Amino acid sequence: MKKIIVALSMVCFLSGCSGFLPQSGPMTNQVYSSAVEVKSGNIEPLITVVELNFKNVSLLESNLKFSVSEFKTDKYFPCFGIGDVVEVIIQEQYPPVLLPVAEKSTAYVLPAQIITEDGTIVIPYVGKVVAKGKTVNQLSEEIKNAFKGKANNPTVIVRQLNADSSFVTVFGTVKESRKIQLGYNTTTILDVLAQAGGVVSPVEKTVVQIDRTGKKISLPLDEIIKNPELNLNVAPKDIITVVYKNQSVTVLGATGKNEEIEFEAKGINLNQLLARAGGLNPNLANAKGVFVFRFEGKDTVEKLKLTKAVETQKGIPVVYNVDLSKPESFFTTKNFMVKDGDIVYVATAPSVQYQHFLNLITNTISPIFMIDRLTTNK
Repeated sequence: MKKIIVALSMVCFLSGCSGFLPQSGPMTNQVYSSAVEVKSGNIEPLITVVELNFKNVSLLESNLKFSVSEFKTDKYFPCFGIGDVVEVIIQEQYPPVLLPVAEKSTAYVLPAQIITEDGTIVIPYVGKVVAKGKTVNQLSEEIKNAFKGKANNPTVIVRQLNADSSFVTVFGTVKESRKIQLGYNTTTILDVLAQAGGVVSPVEKTVVQIDRTGKKISLPLDEIIKNPELNLNVAPKDIITVVYKNQSVTVLGATGKNEEIEFEAKGINLNQLLARAGGLNPNLANAKGVFVFRFEGKDTVEKLKLTKAVETQKGIPVVYNVDLSKPESFFTTKNFMVKDGDIVYVATAPSVQYQHFLNLITNTISPIFMIDRLTTNK
């Protein structure tokens, strides 16, 4: 009788009854096996599993660096643009030769002009003069040169009455959302935020987003403050949005605690996240089965050369796997940044599942052994 029970239990376990045993989630081999599904002889990938290594992490890191390089621009110097209002004052030495004189004054003030769509203004006796892209001094010198030989040693003064072309727009969690004119001393992200009265959200959870001609980049404010290279020069017509961003990652499986963990806007790497989750549970965790579930974009998938990845409405489901039983993996995870909305899962070790099975068998068979012994003693 005892042999029959043991044999039946083993058959049950080996045939898949182990799915009824307690576990915190899929085993490592189950995650990998879910990467493909066989339907009517066709192999259809459901998720893509990527083993984390130095090469893959470097590719993921390059996404941010590439975006920053795209947004680097020269320091802004005030210059004229389309829609700006310009005033030109022309003065001849006495006696004037070309320009009219009123009450012995040799200065002539031209009516204020708006720089037209072709980037020009009109100067009497000269015609159209290109103003777009020129500084005050450059435009003054060009008009002065145009009057040489026509006026008696003229002096030209140019004033910018309105500079609509050199504004950036700032809104979000700042003291005052408004348009801010760029100038000699207002050229960078921090300059603009200071002009807006500063931010009103916690610095460590604040993200600055720049929208420029359809392209966007988001940078943590505390990183901009610490790293001068991230304090980018802004450009006219930039839209700067300051956002209070509460980011979090869900941690599940064989860790010290299962919960949603919030982190700062500057980000957090996988090592730091596991530490906040209490580390891997030494009695349960499979160090080879640390997974990060994430929806990725097309650009990232192309860089990782995942040709068989499946696209969904929310993105492309990718599962990153790291083997923490290898010492070098800790350097890899130090450079792997988790993202808002990621799910980090640590699989249970196979030996734990086997121990669950032994406990189940023991608890099932022990009463039978006890009854058998009592019956035999009688």
